[in-house]
Amino acid sequence: MTDHRFLRLLVVALCIGTLVACSTQAWGTIWEKHKDCAEYGHIDQHLLSDAQNNWLGAVACAPTATMNSFIYLQNHYPTVYDHLLVPEGAGQDVIKARELALNWMNTTLAGTTTEDWVWGKYNFLENYAPGKTIYHGQTMYNGWTGLLPRPLWVEAALPDWSFLFNELNKCQDVEIGINWGSDMGHALTVCGFLWDDQTSTGKIWYVDPWVGACTPLNAGIPIWIRVDGKLGFNYSGANAYVDMTLAESVPEPGSLMVLATGLAGIVGIVVRRRR
Repeated sequence: MTDHRFLRLLVVALCIGTLVACSTQAWGTIWEKHKDCAEYGHIDQHLLSDAQNNWLGAVACAPTATMNSFIYLQNHYPTVYDHLLVPEGAGQDVIKARELALNWMNTTLAGTTTEDWVWGKYNFLENYAPGKTIYHGQTMYNGWTGLLPRPLWVEAALPDWSFLFNELNKCQDVEIGINWGSDMGHALTVCGFLWDDQTSTGKIWYVDPWVGACTPLNAGIPIWIRVDGKLGFNYSGANAYVDMTLAESVPEPGSLMVLATGLAGIVGIVVRRRR
């Protein structure tokens, strides 16, 4: 077999593996949307308040958005996570979100810091489902303390649209932090993304922990690249920008199996031909 034929077969195998992923890319317009928003959690952050922590629901957007992502991981990868992150039973999602806020993210009346958000989600996942998750992130925040350094998997970079697309394209779950130019911000769980690389504008769909609901499919929220290079974002009528992106997932088992099968077939062909 010539080298050119081998390369063509390799490309075919890679394409077959890509077909079972949960996204589509087209020239001119790049877009991605998960199959069903129902895969995500829909926890309303206000439910985290209880008699002992009646203040928590007003400030728990980061742990709530993160737990809504963890529910996606369990639903999308049931053979990997089972119910390790959120036990079965009514109300367990809220109980675990409250635990995530108080025990892992150190959420206070002032909210959740960037460091505690990053390390809290990592430590929670590695405690309940060790060694099953891969992590990525971007943040423009540079105020990491000595006790909580920036992990290597979080880039010290301005979040951009290509990161969002690439992570969703790999079936990762993604949370974003948005900011209005102050010390306070909000966290959202991304469940859909569209970007037109010709106009440098797009739309985003998310689960908002403030109400526990998804953006309607016919009502994507506009995003754009601002003059300062930040990813502009219109949240509830206010001009905001994305200052942080976090993503976690595992390799898609189906994709790996199909890809491995294709590559094994190619190797077999090459061996036979060379013999």
